[in-house]
Amino acid sequence: MLKIENQLDVKKWGKWYLGKVKTSKFKDFGCHLFCWAYLYSVKLGRQVLPSEVDGIFVREGVYEGDMINSERAARALGMQWLGKEKDISKPPKYFPTIKEVDFSIKGGKQQHFVIRTKIGGKNVILDPYGGVERPINYYEKVTNAPNWENGHFSYRLIKI
Repeated sequence: MLKIENQLDVKKWGKWYLGKVKTSKFKDFGCHLFCWAYLYSVKLGRQVLPSEVDGIFVREGVYEGDMINSERAARALGMQWLGKEKDISKPPKYFPTIKEVDFSIKGGKQQHFVIRTKIGGKNVILDPYGGVERPINYYEKVTNAPNWENGHFSYRLIKI
């Protein structure tokens, strides 16, 4: 069974950095990478580690510093990039994809990425922050933004 890796697993990821940026550790800033690794796992039908995807991204020029260019990432992994959707009433009709959420629960405005998928007929998110499954609107509730009115939520439209 495929899983989202836990970016907070210091034993496993404590010494890893995003791309060539030696100040951006997987455990602190790796959520977007971990989501891409999950999508790639689904595509290949086997568990793919974020470190493997990081290597692909470095080789293919996907990083802009420690930021992932989604269009280049999709192309590097053989997926289709369809853009970004900020309208809450237009979620993609396919699964899985990447959902950007507001991570202000840690203080300040902070971007975070999770996987939007369906498990047991129910829409959920797989969160690399802890490597856990959460309700689909978990971050909307904890940041008190039920209608995405603060603008820090979106879908990355990627088809595998």
